[in-house]
Amino acid sequence: MEMYAAGEWLRYAEGLTAFHAGEIGNEHWGRDSGGAQAVRHHIEEAMNRIVLPPATNRVIIALDKEEAQSIYPVIGDNPSVASPIPGRQLAEDGIAVTIARVALGSHAPRPATAFRDADKLDTMQPSYHKRVLFLNDQNSEPVWLLTQDSHQHQGAQSPMRIGTQRSCEDFDEIAASRMSKDMHATSRVEITVPEPGGLPAGTVAALIARLCDQALVWDSRTSRPAPLHLGHTADRDHPDYGDHDPGGEADDDITEDDFDE
Repeated sequence: MEMYAAGEWLRYAEGLTAFHAGEIGNEHWGRDSGGAQAVRHHIEEAMNRIVLPPATNRVIIALDKEEAQSIYPVIGDNPSVASPIPGRQLAEDGIAVTIARVALGSHAPRPATAFRDADKLDTMQPSYHKRVLFLNDQNSEPVWLLTQDSHQHQGAQSPMRIGTQRSCEDFDEIAASRMSKDMHATSRVEITVPEPGGLPAGTVAALIARLCDQALVWDSRTSRPAPLHLGHTADRDHPDYGDHDPGGEADDDITEDDFDE
């Protein structure tokens, strides 16, 4: 595991130390057109400095939708918006580049109730899955939804969670005294593959789901795959986090021509 910091790739602990020792961000970076372009240049510089193992012919890049869509608008929900993808120089050098997008929380759909043969349909008790990767393959645009029991649900009081015993169709039957408790007991991660790079999209989705199982310092899963989780927490733990102004939002009508140098 390596992290890009101070202009080079370092072992994660060293990279994290170097990152936290300096300023967060850069005055030229932002989320408007000019600032976002500067961020993309920085990312390309980092990608170009990756030392790949011998005979490596593929790189898989995972992007957090919420964090990255203003930098790379192509991973947003608007199919008419065009933009570059990271790793362009790698692709020009003959490396196959695969792009996966991860969406969390309010940016991911909420799974509907699923039933098994033994479920009691008269009470609408949902079939509770601790870890399932669902596939929605409508219009030949596959989308995966990874559902997993939340960390809170794994506690001693988990059988009392309303999301375990009832579905949202049961609102009329829920006593007012229980409405303060969490209705849903699952966290959810939407996985899409906007650029398969020659790989079966399902294989990429399964890899992303498995990387959510690679928590390094605790006994549960993470919502983001391990490299994204570590990058996210590195930002959140920076001493200056919260004081840095990321700039404005990306332009809605941005096109590929806007990125020509």
